[in-house]
Amino acid sequence: MRFRGCKKYAIGAGGMLVLVTAVLLATGAGSAVAAQITNVFVTNDAAHPVPVTGTLSTRSAAAGTPWNANLFIDMGGLKAVYGPTNSKVEISSITWSPESGSINEARLLVARVAQDAANCDSAHAEVTLWGASTFGTPTSAAFPTPIEANPSAVGGTMCLMAGLNGGTASSSFLSANGFIP
Repeated sequence: MRFRGCKKYAIGAGGMLVLVTAVLLATGAGSAVAAQITNVFVTNDAAHPVPVTGTLSTRSAAAGTPWNANLFIDMGGLKAVYGPTNSKVEISSITWSPESGSINEARLLVARVAQDAANCDSAHAEVTLWGASTFGTPTSAAFPTPIEANPSAVGGTMCLMAGLNGGTASSSFLSANGFIP
């Protein structure tokens, strides 16, 4: 007789359990099946950086149209290396080779020219991109992440220029190369 009351409650609880299980299976709640994830690409903004452990390195962006310049530059003068252009110019390496003697200062600059300029003769040097000082033997620099000459730095059409100041050399040979992205 004692089991008769418990049986009544057990049947009620079992029915409730079957009903809850049926609802969970029908709605998909409680299922925990996931596909295997093999590749993850995460991007965030500067306010929410992605934590990185290990070694982080950079590489050059894919090259666009290559360019190179090989020219002599007289002491005290500026000479066009590339331009005029409204495009960005990437510089990946540069070598200065003094003719004889030494050079106190060699610079690579961005210069502004008129929007419709056909050459760089009227260029006004405004922004120094790179410079070397006091050398008498060939001086080279490679830029794994290229230096960028950007027309916006001078507010319009630009020329990439090179100049020499001071020293005993009368001129220098300049070799530069890079790409137009």
